[in-house]
Amino acid sequence: MMPNKSIMILGASELQLPAIKMAKKMGLQVIAVDMDKNAVGFKFADIGLEISTLEKEKILEFASALNVSGIMTLASDQPMNTVAYVGNRLNLKVISERVAICTTNKGVMRDTLKKNKIAIPDYKIIKDFEGFLKEIKKFNLPCIIKPTDSSGSRGVQLKCDLNSLDEAYFYSSNYSRNGEIIIEEFMQGREFSVESMSFDGTPKIIAITEKETTGAPHFVEMGHIIPANISKVEEQQIKEIVESTIKALEITDGPSHCEVMLTESGPKIVEIGARLGGDNITTHLVPLATGYNIVKATINYAIDKEDVEQVKYRKTAIIKYINIAKCGQIKKVTGLKNIEKSNKFVELKINKKKGDFHDILKSSSDRVGYFILNGENRESIILEAEELLSKVEIIID
Repeated sequence: MMPNKSIMILGASELQLPAIKMAKKMGLQVIAVDMDKNAVGFKFADIGLEISTLEKEKILEFASALNVSGIMTLASDQPMNTVAYVGNRLNLKVISERVAICTTNKGVMRDTLKKNKIAIPDYKIIKDFEGFLKEIKKFNLPCIIKPTDSSGSRGVQLKCDLNSLDEAYFYSSNYSRNGEIIIEEFMQGREFSVESMSFDGTPKIIAITEKETTGAPHFVEMGHIIPANISKVEEQQIKEIVESTIKALEITDGPSHCEVMLTESGPKIVEIGARLGGDNITTHLVPLATGYNIVKATINYAIDKEDVEQVKYRKTAIIKYINIAKCGQIKKVTGLKNIEKSNKFVELKINKKKGDFHDILKSSSDRVGYFILNGENRESIILEAEELLSKVEIIID
């Protein structure tokens, strides 16, 4: 018997695989879309369409012909514009096209939040090199420079002086599809991400994740843990600003992933997406730590089905990314068996194989791999994760 509902998932890479597998488990027909003919998700989908997730008209044509019940992407920003475009034309449960722009273009996002008096860093949107040279001299250094429409730390940099401004500009602008970049205040503090689901205009905070990054100059994420180590007052402050942000951007229904910096003057919004968070936060850490299957909840939202998921418990889940400061050809990765022997072990993934070239860590895609642990006690899991990470050795030729 064929499933009576189908869902189109934009993207068929490893990133989207949990959504594809979950939708299949829920009895849905899955149509996966990806420009890569070798995308791993095609093996698990019922139908695979070799199309760029940014080709709105082609995807609309197929979605209409296949009479899909819903359309979504898991943790990618740019396909959200296609999701909104197609979904609104087929009367599916999606965000508006305006909300899609507000949550994928950091310039529009900043302008909207500023208008609604949400705490954000000082910023300036830059459209060309001449404007960049003029505006950066007005900022207190160091400052952050980043593209308006990129993700995964691509094109993000800390600028501490006025030397090599041409290199700084072109590094960030090369990662921007529309050519625009942002100069913004360098915020200092602790960084968190907040996963939410909204229903009829009311946000429900599911989890607050504490983030670990490489710091300057590129701030690549190297670890996440739930629950975050914050006081009740800090938790309330973070929840309030996230809820205000979701409402200001009019994300009335569905998931959102918000990044927050807790500064000396209180929390400020780094950015927000009207989709699930990446880095295995929503696919692994949230359900492991809370029992709330936020991927399933997002699929139910997309096909206009009531969400029955609940936060069932409060445990600890941690992900640690594996990396090395050296550059060169990877000869061997050792110490991985120690991780798999842990009684808290959940998953281990190495993204690079013997012979691959390892470059300087500039974005999420440069990381060698990761492992995930899960258990009851936060402090013991942190200690064990650090110990296991210290035993991993990447030998460079």
